[in-house]
Amino acid sequence: MMYRDPNIKTPKVSSITRFFDTLEQNPDLNSLVRTFDITRSALCGYNLTSDKLSRLPRLRDLRLSLSHVKDARMLHRLVFGLPDLEALTLDVSCLNEKTQMLRGAFDALPDELSSTIRSLKFIDTSGAGGLHIPGVLESLLPRMRKLRVLDVSRTCVTVEALKSIPSSARLTHLNIWGCRDLDLDALVEFLLSHPAAKDSLAVLKAGYIADGAPLNERQINTFLTQAPATLRSLDLSMSNMGPSNVPHLQKLCSQLEELSVGRNLDMYDIETMLLKPRYDFEDEYRSYPTRELTKEEAKHEAILEPMRNAIAMCRLRRRLDSVTLSDSKEGRRAGESTLRYLNLSSISADEQGQIKQSVLFGEETGPLEVIEVADIPWEDFGVLRRLCGAVGWREEWEDKRVWVERL
Repeated sequence: MMYRDPNIKTPKVSSITRFFDTLEQNPDLNSLVRTFDITRSALCGYNLTSDKLSRLPRLRDLRLSLSHVKDARMLHRLVFGLPDLEALTLDVSCLNEKTQMLRGAFDALPDELSSTIRSLKFIDTSGAGGLHIPGVLESLLPRMRKLRVLDVSRTCVTVEALKSIPSSARLTHLNIWGCRDLDLDALVEFLLSHPAAKDSLAVLKAGYIADGAPLNERQINTFLTQAPATLRSLDLSMSNMGPSNVPHLQKLCSQLEELSVGRNLDMYDIETMLLKPRYDFEDEYRSYPTRELTKEEAKHEAILEPMRNAIAMCRLRRRLDSVTLSDSKEGRRAGESTLRYLNLSSISADEQGQIKQSVLFGEETGPLEVIEVADIPWEDFGVLRRLCGAVGWREEWEDKRVWVERL
């Protein structure tokens, strides 16, 4: 088990060298290695050679930095010369040093040359940028005939490059998070019509794409109405959603397990999406504007805080008690939501704050286990902590992220 998935985390050449020395001294260990991960050793200056790869005859998953690749010939070996390799992850955080190697790296290869890789990922462990060399993906993706997982987040990928994926591929996971060079109408068409995506896609991460003009309400409706029946996880963070999207999201929630919504929705839209028409509930939030305490009130903060918490609890209990099964035929026929994770961090901070009195905390939301929000003031978080504990949830806070989990 120790040699099946070695992950070398130290930035020292000696650590990788010792690993291969051990394999050389104990040849029986060579065939045990299935996954080899040296992405955390990006700055060590190690060059992976063909000789070293030959000592990993049953390697299925290789994860390394572009800095570990000496030249284009070695890159070709990784992509096309390892017939048993199924997954390749390239960390491009050291891209500046290898830019020239990638320019035109796949242009002159024979058209018939194809890769057996099923999972291709470009990651940036530094968080500084991504892959922004035009033409690389356009010449590489047409050769990925068995592709299942594609992660090109924060790259300069275009829809033309995505369309060049062979029809024999069957994408189950597509991550285009943070890609800014996409024609969005063409993207929607690709997702709904390309043989590699339209009947197989299970996970789509399309948040923060085309920041200047993100997915709009019309484009989202076009996708939602024809979304693949296989879709289980959908990220549309920072897209421009609207009221007309809610009914389509409502239907999709009967197959999704994870959803990150876009902007412009309010908390009542979210509740409607998960609960209606199967349930009816009070639709009026009885919230009051916040204000700073006067000097006199500040003296009595120890008394006022428990009172505010008690009032917040009463409001939440009132809304939870208002949820009832619908008597309408439509409500009786409606399927229940299968959603387990819900990300609301794209909606306005004021609406996120309404979670303190939301019916999402009720048992009627069924499988829902995690709700993520952001931009919640510390004062509101203090109230939320007490409310969650009282209705069977717990809270976590990390940087700007806040998520609540059902116990």
